[in-house]
Amino acid sequence: MVLNHPDSSWIIRMVRFLRWVLPVIFHKIPEAERAASLARPVSHHPIWLAQGNPLANYPFEKNPAIRLPLKADIVVIGAGFTGVSIAYHASHRANHRWVVLDQADPASGASGRNAGVVVMGRYFQKIYASVLKNLARDRPDLTSELQDKLAGQFAQHYVQAAYKNADMIERTIQQEGYDCDYQRRGWIQARDLQDQQTLQNSVHMSQYAGFDDWRMLTSTEVVEKSGMQVTGSAGYSN
Repeated sequence: MVLNHPDSSWIIRMVRFLRWVLPVIFHKIPEAERAASLARPVSHHPIWLAQGNPLANYPFEKNPAIRLPLKADIVVIGAGFTGVSIAYHASHRANHRWVVLDQADPASGASGRNAGVVVMGRYFQKIYASVLKNLARDRPDLTSELQDKLAGQFAQHYVQAAYKNADMIERTIQQEGYDCDYQRRGWIQARDLQDQQTLQNSVHMSQYAGFDDWRMLTSTEVVEKSGMQVTGSAGYSN
């Protein structure tokens, strides 16, 4: 709430927080539970780590006598998606001595709970709006036209990088022969009836910028693709 409402008092932040969280607790979560079967108690471990992390305490588990090197060319802090990806791809391009450090096991934080969704065109409007808001606050010396242009350029580069990330993930899986049941079948984002106009604006902006992977599906198309029941149109990213 501090990030979303930096200029508001703590009372206003708390009111806005409650307006957001109470419907989630008392309406959205109970509604979702009616259409889902959940284990009791709900496990806190990701399903793909239910049998344990194969890289737990690596490399000391297999070789307790091993020690960290006293010198390294590059040290990466964090063995999540970002840190490991940097080390993996950069190590193929340069002959450096790399060390990747993590306070726990690899992928034990947010990376181990990732839904496997690579955001692309659907984020153009969100990134654009966020950057434009910050430019208006931090760069009042720029004209509104220039702020708008810079926000659009930033959002465009962001989405293009996401496209490259998706291709890189697929290429790496193929090259390394990972058996992870990787599929690119698209992703559906349901929207409430009051959010239909926001969804339409998001799709329009993305497609206008040239990112046509983000489009709208009717409720019938959503059922056909996923079996999910929705009351209005939904966003679809393929």
